[in-house]
Amino acid sequence: MPPSAGALGEGAHPSKPAELLVLPIYAALPPEQQMKVFEPAPPGTRKAILATNIAETSITIPGVRFVVDTGQVKSRDYNAKLGLESLAVVPVSQAQARQRSGRAGREGPGKAFRLYTEADFGGLAPTTPPEITRCNLGSVVLQLKAMGITDVLGFDFMDPPPRAAILRSLELLFALGALDGSGNLTDEVGKRLSRLPVDPMFGRVLLAATDMGCGLEAAAVVGMVSTENVFHTPRQKEREWRAARLKFLAREGDHLMLLNVFRAFMELPKDSNKVRTAWCSDNFINIRAMRKAQDIYEQLLRFLGPPSPGLGLPLATCGDDPTPLRRALTAGLFPHAARLQPDGSYRVLATGRQVGQGR
Repeated sequence: MPPSAGALGEGAHPSKPAELLVLPIYAALPPEQQMKVFEPAPPGTRKAILATNIAETSITIPGVRFVVDTGQVKSRDYNAKLGLESLAVVPVSQAQARQRSGRAGREGPGKAFRLYTEADFGGLAPTTPPEITRCNLGSVVLQLKAMGITDVLGFDFMDPPPRAAILRSLELLFALGALDGSGNLTDEVGKRLSRLPVDPMFGRVLLAATDMGCGLEAAAVVGMVSTENVFHTPRQKEREWRAARLKFLAREGDHLMLLNVFRAFMELPKDSNKVRTAWCSDNFINIRAMRKAQDIYEQLLRFLGPPSPGLGLPLATCGDDPTPLRRALTAGLFPHAARLQPDGSYRVLATGRQVGQGR
């Protein structure tokens, strides 16, 4: 559960119950909806803001007098055994709790309410664990190898990550063809991957795509998956959202659907912000995410394309034929391949873990 804060709107009478205006704020929310939390509450209205940890340090919302801290946060987590990253709901640290309390009354007297006991607070970790201890280390290990550091297990990290996570990353890079049997970078794949500013699995997709004649499509897909969720789902308009999404669906999967969204966005006039904003609003798409995806796409083309600073790889298009792109995606994302089970669930081939819901 995210922390939340409430502010007494201007004009609210203390003896009369105020109308409650509930507003969310989180990173993936479209900019125009995010701005609503900064607007003054209407007369006679109390504003309550439901916020993720974006409100801890990233922004300051004027008028907040009270903060309610649930004591929990969604935190990035990595399971080295399964090779999966996830967002897990975990207790906050004492440092986070103090940061949340500091949001109350920044412009005047305020109060914070913690929904847990003082004893529970004492049992919290003093600080948030460093991210390197709870994330996929594929890119980190790849860069260490590119710097000539052969013994990554013995490397003196400031905050040492779990040994299992490093071993898992070495196994992944070997499976992708980035490392040879001696643990050194390969010329054809490893050294090229180390020059691409993306996760090694997506980098392998890009390298395979340039060989298969679909480099432009692969760069678009990687750009789309490297940004925040491009779709936002307003509860009041769920039916309209579903109808809009149908226009982009692809039977080949979500990656092809994201490619359809990207292509439609790029067909809009680049010099007309008004047209692009209106199109995104009509299709329930986050325009900020699309702009970021376009920026990543253009950067990837520079890294892949003409030599210096690029790799000098051919950038072609496969047009409306999705087969080359699907093959390129498989070349890099095969560690996450899963087989459909009789009960409707899926089982990951590499780990045997069951994912998805059965019938």
